[in-house]
Amino acid sequence: MEFPPSPPISGINKNYPNPFNPDTNIIYGLGKSGNVSLDIYNVRGQRVRNLLNTEQKEGWYKLIWDGSDDRGNTLPSGMYYLRLTVEGNHYLRRITLMK
Repeated sequence: MEFPPSPPISGINKNYPNPFNPDTNIIYGLGKSGNVSLDIYNVRGQRVRNLLNTEQKEGWYKLIWDGSDDRGNTLPSGMYYLRLTVEGNHYLRRITLMK
């Protein structure tokens, strides 16, 4: 995995590739242990996928999103938003799915 060399801070470090097809790697960090959720939203602000909702320890993490919604349907090309929530703080990153 390609984690930054520095100690982790809470937030989304990067996703690659971006634009992506068929999937993208999401690298995020936690500066301290806590409850973490990672969701995908469309440009209308509708949540289309929950990738994670659990307790995690401080550190760097990697998830892969395959461009599908919560029901397993492949989403159309377009812009989406990653939203990482850590202990009440929100971090956003814009990503593009291209077919």
